[in-house]
Amino acid sequence: MKRVVSRPLLVVCGSVLYCLIQLTMSSTTYGLPGGKHHLVIGKGGSTIKQLQADFGVNITLPRLSESLIIEGEEEGCEKCRQHLEELLNFELQPGELTVIEMDVPKHKYGALIGPRGSNLRNVESESKADVEVPSRMAPEGSKVRIQGSDACCTKAVSLIEELIQISVSVEKKGKDPSILKEEHKADLTEPVNRALFFPDHEEADGMRTFEVFLQYLRSVEKSLDVCIFALTNNDIAETILNLHRKGVPVRVICDNDQAESQGADICRLRQAGINVREDKTEFHMHHKFAILDGSVLLNGSFNWTLQAVTSNNENVVITSDAELIQQFQACYEKMWAEFDE
Repeated sequence: MKRVVSRPLLVVCGSVLYCLIQLTMSSTTYGLPGGKHHLVIGKGGSTIKQLQADFGVNITLPRLSESLIIEGEEEGCEKCRQHLEELLNFELQPGELTVIEMDVPKHKYGALIGPRGSNLRNVESESKADVEVPSRMAPEGSKVRIQGSDACCTKAVSLIEELIQISVSVEKKGKDPSILKEEHKADLTEPVNRALFFPDHEEADGMRTFEVFLQYLRSVEKSLDVCIFALTNNDIAETILNLHRKGVPVRVICDNDQAESQGADICRLRQAGINVREDKTEFHMHHKFAILDGSVLLNGSFNWTLQAVTSNNENVVITSDAELIQQFQACYEKMWAEFDE
């Protein structure tokens, strides 16, 4: 999306001559995968600061958005875009990203990635698209994800099929396929006593284990109290953030050491305005439970991490047992008061 604004600038020459000229200002929003944002920012913000100084533009990377905005004089914006494309090895096009998912068999991942990632880098370099390959430990049904312009994504699909030497199912998605999950919600007023066991797999009802977990979490309407040792799973973090954006009161208690660990999402929750409290002791706050609308409890060994979903032997009990929930709520309120910031 592009905006062009004409802005007058008064230039004084000596003490007599005054000239009124027009500078054409530009503001363009480009699609950019979130995984590439750190390359634009650089260490300590060094890269983005240098780009803004070199081209006389303002660069914005909206949080939780797969986009990049360049504002300034048209000439500077265009030069900055060209420089970024070289830096990122990615074609910047105005508007939303095209997202394509390829059903590549796991035994073909090696051929796609190549020695030390060489094949994958070549695909990205030639197509100017972003390609994400699931880990070998990812659950069944995981797909190779391609993002970029229509033309770049199409080129990447062709290059990948050449590498793996087979044709596979290809599906074009919207900008953020995960939003489709919002349609599936649980009724938190209905009685429930259910156990989920990980690693993620297909349940008897056809849903995957992790999707059932997210289904309950995203169904919250009144309140969400989270007490979790580790939170590094972006799908869970985004679900919590979406509830907060909808106005649902959210509270989070976490372990102070884990909150500062690599990949932790606690900082994102804080920055969004969610109430977060950490334990202040030398010991761990090792609980893993959540109370949904005061009527459903999620509790078990399951840490809210990617490894817990895809690899670990974990469990989550989902229950509407009122007496049990009351005891967990009392425990939560006690810790919330103790960890008051």
